[in-house]
Amino acid sequence: MKTIYIFFILLSALFAKGTLAGKQINNKATINVNIGGTTYNIHSNVDKFVVDQIVDINLKWQDDKAIDVAASEKQRVLTFILKNEGNGKDNINLFNEHNKTSAFTPENRKIYIDKNGDGIFSKEDELASKVELNADQSAILFIVSDIPDANLTAKEKAYEILEAKSTKKGSTKKDRANSVDIVVRKSEDNDTGIYIVRDYFLQSIKSKKVISGDKKAHTGSTIEYKIELSIGGENKDKVIQNIDLKDLISSDSQYIPNSLKLNGVSLSDKIDNDNGYIKDSTVFVHIDKIEGSNIATITFDVKIK
Repeated sequence: MKTIYIFFILLSALFAKGTLAGKQINNKATINVNIGGTTYNIHSNVDKFVVDQIVDINLKWQDDKAIDVAASEKQRVLTFILKNEGNGKDNINLFNEHNKTSAFTPENRKIYIDKNGDGIFSKEDELASKVELNADQSAILFIVSDIPDANLTAKEKAYEILEAKSTKKGSTKKDRANSVDIVVRKSEDNDTGIYIVRDYFLQSIKSKKVISGDKKAHTGSTIEYKIELSIGGENKDKVIQNIDLKDLISSDSQYIPNSLKLNGVSLSDKIDNDNGYIKDSTVFVHIDKIEGSNIATITFDVKIK
């Protein structure tokens, strides 16, 4: 009577989802056989194959709701996460498309990659038209836009599409045991971020008054500029915080020292503990907050050269 036991031995790791592309899988059978009362061990040849690369990318908008914006706001951010769910390195091209059903069109739209991965857009982040991701690696991406200086209506929306497309192409030939073939599950993906016009915004009105004796604007005349900041829109029962105003004085005029005021209170021209200063012919004023129907008023004088 012959008794035969066959054992299949994987000389490398078992093939499973997530096994890196290019990994060689080796398989050998060991046969234990009893013939005529004698036991023999017989080994088969080693069968080898290389794990193919799966292309599978996933892109998702990450903001938990539409991003509030108002006219003239700069660098408003939509946040996305792109993940390479395949088992090999992938080079992925990035595109932004504006959805034409939007009520308004954001300007200067650019795609950035979050360099430090903190999910916050900052000056360290870099413009990106493509990204390279290893297997199971993710990248945080931003669409950054300026909101147009236009008459926008509360609750109007703009839709910005981020598209990701792998540069990998699927293999069309029969599987090659000793080469890395490309198996495409999902080579491109997209998702849409939303801007929505808030029902309140910071309103800024600048005016001037000639305060010279003849009330005429000419060389030597003194002009008082007034900037009034308030909450505009349909919902004025709000608070806007940490407002930093910057106003460059024309080269045809010269700032009159010690004329800067906030809500009628004088501010020093130097950088110190109060809320304003003058530097490089520019007026700087910080306002902690404006709420409800309050108005923050900044005034300063210049002399026409």
